[in-house]
Amino acid sequence: MDASDIIIVIISASVAAGVKTLIQGSLGGLSYGKTLGNIASIFILGIGIIAALNQVDIATTVTNPILIAVLAAIVGVIIVGVGGGLIWADVSPLGRLLEQGRS
Repeated sequence: MDASDIIIVIISASVAAGVKTLIQGSLGGLSYGKTLGNIASIFILGIGIIAALNQVDIATTVTNPILIAVLAAIVGVIIVGVGGGLIWADVSPLGRLLEQGRS
């Protein structure tokens, strides 16, 4: 294990802790705020560990497909969310206002 691998893990752990604190601080009043902060932290730390393992060429045949599948799932959720949001903008008052601005 090289020093750069340790640096990758340390930086990802620091970013994960910061994101967790930020999410829990901003959504702490909600019932799912703490859970969402923990999930985001674990996800960021997992990405950092996968990056460190790829750097050393350990288990790349396992980590690369997992990384690609997770990122594809996230992109799919974003695409469906944005698409659904754009559909609802058509029927909302904001959508009608935007439609009036086009004509």
